[in-house]
Amino acid sequence: SGTLMVASPATKEDFDTALALADSMGRSVVVDFTATWCGPCRMMAPHFEALAQEFAGQIDFLKVDVDENQETAAFCEIRAMPTFKVFRGFTEVGAMRGANAEGLRQLVLTELAGTAHRPSRADSSNRPSAPAQRAVRDAAAQAQAQQAQKAALATMLGEPANREAAKTCLNLIVKIIANVLASPAESRLRSLKAENKAVKEKVLCCPGGGAMLVCAGFEHHADQPLTATPERYVLPSDANLSELADVRRGIEAVLAAMSASG
Repeated sequence: SGTLMVASPATKEDFDTALALADSMGRSVVVDFTATWCGPCRMMAPHFEALAQEFAGQIDFLKVDVDENQETAAFCEIRAMPTFKVFRGFTEVGAMRGANAEGLRQLVLTELAGTAHRPSRADSSNRPSAPAQRAVRDAAAQAQAQQAQKAALATMLGEPANREAAKTCLNLIVKIIANVLASPAESRLRSLKAENKAVKEKVLCCPGGGAMLVCAGFEHHADQPLTATPERYVLPSDANLSELADVRRGIEAVLAAMSASG
């Protein structure tokens, strides 16, 4: 198939239309705020386009030239290039500054995993849907969740040098899930502070670790300086525990395969 072109909205109105269209289909949007004169932006362009190709149909990708579309850049409070922002509808849910290809991939993976648990705007209408429609939607959500898990695992196991770190990371995630399943009503087991030593060193420092937590159903909450709330990963109280158990079995199967292959 031919190379996918990343759309570049020329005006704030075009930008808003693109966000609204993606939201109506239940998709998030990753935006690259760039400039033609910016060297690091040029370095990141092929990485951004490759991600757009890889995740086409799951997440939408846009480029905003900060000189040509100053209104959007100002509205989104862009101070440096490149800046990457993630939107669900008109709500910003993630951001990264600077030329960091691995960081950008993590940003996309984490959002992909998070949206697998989120119904699209079209699904959340009050009109009751036929069971067949609901089954199709559930199957699509499950397929997206599996795709997100595969992508997180591929990132984790992509480098042979990361193998031991990946094993440590997956073992801790299995333990976290097992604790929740053993005591589902215990809210403290569902909230993981990103600054917790074990979580930080064993999970978040491992490429794909944060995305795998989100695949399990944990929601990533960025730190909120105004309310002094630290960054954390939270499993919602209404999370599907049978899906959580499925994720655990999947990770245990991966760990067994890793042990078998030495």
